[in-house]
Amino acid sequence: MNQTRQTNASHTFLAAHAIKQLREERGLTQRALAESLGVTDKAVSKWESGRGLPDISLVEPLAQSSA
Repeated sequence: MNQTRQTNASHTFLAAHAIKQLREERGLTQRALAESLGVTDKAVSKWESGRGLPDISLVEPLAQSSA
């Protein structure tokens, strides 16, 4: 069970890092990314800090906004 938590935490960190890095590479603010996805800038902040992950329905639009 403990290893599962570590694996989940590792995946959350990787996702958080990737979201922030891709957003910054595109020159977007958290607010601009949030508006393009129809979420709040607070949601983007949570994702980037590893305190949450985007809903599965946002994965494709998130990938497209980072392309």
